[in-house]
Amino acid sequence: RDQIAVQALQGRHAGNNNHLSLPHERKAMYNEIRNEYASEGKLKLRMLSIPKASQFSSMEKQEEKIKMIRSKILKGSSFSSMAKEYSKDSFADKGGYVGVVGRSTLNQRLTAMAYSLKSGRVSDVIDDGPSWRLMYVDGRTGQTVPSQKELEDEIEKRLAIKKRQANMDGWLKKLRR
Repeated sequence: RDQIAVQALQGRHAGNNNHLSLPHERKAMYNEIRNEYASEGKLKLRMLSIPKASQFSSMEKQEEKIKMIRSKILKGSSFSSMAKEYSKDSFADKGGYVGVVGRSTLNQRLTAMAYSLKSGRVSDVIDDGPSWRLMYVDGRTGQTVPSQKELEDEIEKRLAIKKRQANMDGWLKKLRR
């Protein structure tokens, strides 16, 4: 019984669902949530790989080397030129360009890392079995973002929740005084 009374009080002070949202509020909420509903598309991916160890270099030296390469990229060297110079895989001649890849192209771990990268960013050093790797996303293709009209119901629902929460917070603040 007490719980019902509390819920009734909360409902009265939180406001009803008949709120009016303003165009600028709807636009702001759309900008906030649109990427949650975007299709992820495919990645234009570059990769640089060097062996962890060779007959001429120890694992520690190779790790230092890959970190130095990453540092140069972060300071402005192009990923493509670094891949051509240092990479020891089949993509080296193409500046590390692997191509357009989807979620099923690479192994699960590399896919997760690649899809977590923003366009124009280089990955951290990746320990991938016998190789050290760096990945770079040139861009995305096939990504679609729904229009504001397509997300209208979700926008209104979230704005209503936000306004009810603000009303509830104000009411609780008054009670605590």
